[in-house]
Amino acid sequence: MNQGTRIAVIRRAREITQGELGQMCLITQPGLSMIETGARNPTEGQLSDIRSALRWGAEVDAALDALEWALAAKEISDDE
Repeated sequence: MNQGTRIAVIRRAREITQGELGQMCLITQPGLSMIETGARNPTEGQLSDIRSALRWGAEVDAALDALEWALAAKEISDDE
């Protein structure tokens, strides 16, 4: 899962719109959309602001990693 996808997943889980997150981080909604789709990479400052606004710490990364592993394992078992 790339960084933009992680941002989108966490934002949706927190029930925050792109516009709301953009306002919190001083990023336009189209700019945030480009970050989430991978069309643009956030600066380190923007990423720091996004992580802070979404309360995105190590525990969230661990949960997303576990989800990614579970989905990959399901794909493998479905292929067998």
